[in-house]
Amino acid sequence: MKNKIKSFEESGYEFGSVKDSFDGWRAYARWANTFNLSENFKKEIINTLIEKI
Repeated sequence: MKNKIKSFEESGYEFGSVKDSFDGWRAYARWANTFNLSENFKKEIINTLIEKI
């Protein structure tokens, strides 16, 4: 996820691609105790999206 977010920041990925990857990762990560990690990734994606606007 970190690499996809970094590429998104550098305009290497479209938002839809990052969102799809994040949604898939969250579905997988629900089986582990990853709530804080998931929230941190979500905040990073949202902040990057806001900066691009």
